[in-house]
Amino acid sequence: MTTTATASPAISVSDLRKSFGEKSVLNGVDLSVPAGTVFALRRPGRARAAELLERFGLTDAADQPPSTYSGGMRRRLIRLHDLVGRRLQDS
Repeated sequence: MTTTATASPAISVSDLRKSFGEKSVLNGVDLSVPAGTVFALRRPGRARAAELLERFGLTDAADQPPSTYSGGMRRRLIRLHDLVGRRLQDS
């Protein structure tokens, strides 16, 4: 699909800001997405979670429900949960 420079964008945002209390997470973001384009924003938290999964040796088991893990793996998941702060649930 070809998009011309004069076509109106499907999404246009200018100077977007978002904060949680004192923590600023978006600061002056400008974004324009042309119609017919697939676009996604990835959260930096996912990159951090992937890094932690690697550090604890959990990358191979990342898509398995926690109930299938051994006792040792569950203990590593608990440590990972403490670092990430997100409860792990079975799908």
